[in-house]
Amino acid sequence: MYKDVVIEFISDLIEREVSDRDFDTPFPDLGIDSLMALELAVHIERELSIVITEQELADLTCINDLLGKLKV
Repeated sequence: MYKDVVIEFISDLIEREVSDRDFDTPFPDLGIDSLMALELAVHIERELSIVITEQELADLTCINDLLGKLKV
């Protein structure tokens, strides 16, 4: 459930479909900058009621890191 919400939002954010091979790609290589990462964290908090602190956000480098943090 969480995975689908996160992947859909990231796809919307970067304006292209996310594939399995993108899961280990660093966020900057996907076109996700720090402001977009903050948008992602806000979206996760709003949609999934999971808070990601700024420090935790800074430690996440790729989609797999994020999904691991969400334990999906």
